[in-house]
Amino acid sequence: DIATHAALTATHGVAGTIAGLADIATHAALLTGIHGLALGARAYHNADQAIPNTTWTVVALNSERFDTDTIHDNTTNNSRLTCKTAGKYLIIGGISWAFNTTGTRLIDIYLNNTTSLARNGVPAPASASGGEFNVSTIYPLAVNDYVELRANQNSGGNLNVSATPNWS
Repeated sequence: DIATHAALTATHGVAGTIAGLADIATHAALLTGIHGLALGARAYHNADQAIPNTTWTVVALNSERFDTDTIHDNTTNNSRLTCKTAGKYLIIGGISWAFNTTGTRLIDIYLNNTTSLARNGVPAPASASGGEFNVSTIYPLAVNDYVELRANQNSGGNLNVSATPNWS
């Protein structure tokens, strides 16, 4: 699940984004009340996705919780969150891996199919409850810049990114 949320106001001259693992509808409502305008999107994949061994793979995002600025399209390039309003964004992605005790797990936020903005990696979990983690960054985006969440693992074979309701 990679998600973005932006609160933009001419009064305060603020451009920012809040996103992430927790349900950010509360944040959207709060920022709407404070700033009078809330822009953003929260997208996720509603099915498990196989990630090949040692291959960076873009995570599909075929569903939305909300999208107030046409940042995301469920069909065309559904892995992308595309900036429609320039500004500084807080971008957070979270993944839940299927249980496997071999290798490492990596995720990153990727800009315009060229640049890694942030990366997080962890060793394979020792128990079934340790396969969840996130990555985040604050980064200035121009109109039409897009970000994607990528995953990589080296378990020795395909390993699923699990569809976990509400946060992965």
